[in-house]
Amino acid sequence: MWKICQHTFSTMMQTFHDAPYVHMVKERESLWSIYKKYGAEISAPDSFAYFIEYNCPEHPDLIYPGQMIQFP
Repeated sequence: MWKICQHTFSTMMQTFHDAPYVHMVKERESLWSIYKKYGAEISAPDSFAYFIEYNCPEHPDLIYPGQMIQFP
């Protein structure tokens, strides 16, 4: 049974490895608060500047509730 569980988990990780994590912005959140919450665990290049450039290259200080933010 352990082999089956191990294989299933391995397949799941391969399937979702390249899929970005998506977060829906809530009221009173900022890019910094979202990054602090998830950044260290999910962000491939562990850099806040890259995170901003990836999500809001033109207006990094403007995010809105309901907006989808991705971790590359």
